[in-house]
Amino acid sequence: TPLYIYNIDYIINQYKTLSKLIKWPKLRIYYAMKANYNPAILKILLKEGAYLDTVSPGEINLAMEIGYPPSRLLYTANNLTDEEVDEVHSKGILMNFDSLSRLEKYGKKYPGSNICLRFNPEVVAGEFTKIQTGGPLTKFGILIEDVSKVKELVNKYHLTVVGLHKHTGSGIQKAEQFLESMNNLLSIATKDNFPDLEFIDFGGGFKVPYKPDEHEYDYEDFGNKISNVFSDFCKKYGKDLEIKFEPGKYIV
Repeated sequence: TPLYIYNIDYIINQYKTLSKLIKWPKLRIYYAMKANYNPAILKILLKEGAYLDTVSPGEINLAMEIGYPPSRLLYTANNLTDEEVDEVHSKGILMNFDSLSRLEKYGKKYPGSNICLRFNPEVVAGEFTKIQTGGPLTKFGILIEDVSKVKELVNKYHLTVVGLHKHTGSGIQKAEQFLESMNNLLSIATKDNFPDLEFIDFGGGFKVPYKPDEHEYDYEDFGNKISNVFSDFCKKYGKDLEIKFEPGKYIV
């Protein structure tokens, strides 16, 4: 004891449902394994073609032991230590940086690297304050107004920004809030700012029911809106990028 029993059929169905709702040919679902890192669940999702959002070297070691290659992992962590950065970098995993100070340290030590950048989407959303990760009072993400400072560091250390990332919050109940944060991030994703983008990662935060009187959120219309917004963006950018999402509790 204790004994935990998980409904694998439900988990597979959630993963497949989300994959169908967001109609974009270059869709990548990165399961946020912090939601539940039971090895049996991770093995099933690996077979289904999932990628993983990781936030610690321990998660990376577990994922790789199960069989996830570095190319199917993204590392996003807050308040990183030098030791963490060195360990993750040595495994060839793409890192997602959310502060100017850490970006500069990484650039000095590993110039010429590919990186992802996490920006604060400047939208406050989520079920309660502790899981709202956007807005002026949060510690997560580079401020959008600091794009010029980011570009200086990127050029100084010959870094290549292959992806942009944001996470608004958890349990977002209004599609408008999610779409607003998407548009805020896309507003800086221009060829002038970041000419080498391969993907945009919009994080997770999909609402799930917790109480008997709560209903499943209808994501079909939401998925269509996301696809339309991203399609319009890619036309302006001049290239069809990958679109990534990081559902955690939505899957499990």
